[in-house]
Amino acid sequence: MTDLGALLGGTDPSRATSVNNNGDVVGVSVASGASGNVVDHAFLLPAGTTTLVDLGTLPDPANPGAFLDNSSAFGINDSGEIVGTADAGLDPSGNVLTAAVRYTAGSGPVSQLPMHSEGYDVGPGGQIVGSLDIPGRGFLLDAATGLVDLTGLAGMSVAYGFGTNGAGQIIGSADVGGSPVGVLITP
Repeated sequence: MTDLGALLGGTDPSRATSVNNNGDVVGVSVASGASGNVVDHAFLLPAGTTTLVDLGTLPDPANPGAFLDNSSAFGINDSGEIVGTADAGLDPSGNVLTAAVRYTAGSGPVSQLPMHSEGYDVGPGGQIVGSLDIPGRGFLLDAATGLVDLTGLAGMSVAYGFGTNGAGQIIGSADVGGSPVGVLITP
């Protein structure tokens, strides 16, 4: 077992969420926010290294030049494409909005969908699966087909897309008779 450490060092919390076949690891770690507050940031640990790379956060739309607090990395494919979620601003009531994001080491995250979205995995061809809106609707985002609601593919109310593979299969969570169940969608 290898302790991956944390962005702040020491015994601060971190959690690994995905590893690709190259041995690159992504996840979430406690970090220091712009105002010194404790926040969560997405990280990448490149294979064969011992230092976590902070993948950053989205710019604050209300304060040019400033950045928002939290981000998370949930999936990485063998090409090194990383997806996750980042704070994207506040709604009129002051609640934090999130956006599904794609990360590239060395540059900040790029929002892939509007507010209220989360990216959970990225397939070999760059397809992103996740959840959109409140209550959640599972989605597939593909450069060739655009945004696809997983409910239409599955024939049931799919709230989350959690993973995808090279065959195009998607795992997720659907509502069946009022209870969440795991599903495998084969388009």
